[in-house]
Amino acid sequence: MEDTTYTEISKCPPKISMALYNVLLKTPSIYFKVCAKDTDIGTWYILLSNVNGANDEFTGGEYLVRLKLPAADGPPVWKFLTPQGVFDVNKQPCTTVSVNHPTSARMGAGYEMYLVNALVVPLVSPMDIHSGSHVLDTSIEYKKQCAIESKEYNRKHYKSIIEQINTNFENYKLQWESIVESEEIDIEFISTEIKNTSVVDNTLSLFSVEEDFAISADSWTNHANHH
Repeated sequence: MEDTTYTEISKCPPKISMALYNVLLKTPSIYFKVCAKDTDIGTWYILLSNVNGANDEFTGGEYLVRLKLPAADGPPVWKFLTPQGVFDVNKQPCTTVSVNHPTSARMGAGYEMYLVNALVVPLVSPMDIHSGSHVLDTSIEYKKQCAIESKEYNRKHYKSIIEQINTNFENYKLQWESIVESEEIDIEFISTEIKNTSVVDNTLSLFSVEEDFAISADSWTNHANHH
């Protein structure tokens, strides 16, 4: 994988990182493809797509995001690696769901809905993020140009990461049909792992797991039925 200059390691316990990652892979999503970094299960690469925007400014765009899972006392640290006109590239923005505002982060084992709130909503509803550090004010035309150039940008700068994400996606999406039917999630295992950690607070509570999964599964089913 590229991104060799990034050497930070997630402080999230590996067992919890693995459990959260496995839940994310089991959660159908129309927006995200994901793979973990080879050397750190707590660092994820997320490819965001299928976002249009109010003026179709993101249509056709594919945006790479790097997310580092936190210890139990804060939200993930995430940065867009692909230009999109909303956030600075490779900078941690200050928004209501970013690392600088931990009390607003929607944590819980169901990460798909957290990712929607953190990554999709700011693109389609920019007023929701207001202003802040590393939040950009760019034109619709600029955002459209970023979308047009995004795939080539990713190919040039992150080719092997994109290839690994797509390969991983083709493998893990095969389990979605049976999971949507049974709605089986290993909630008990995740709960046990979290309770066994030395630091536990409500940022890693499980209140949203079943709700998030049900919403995500329904979204994927509706999307599949229309394609």
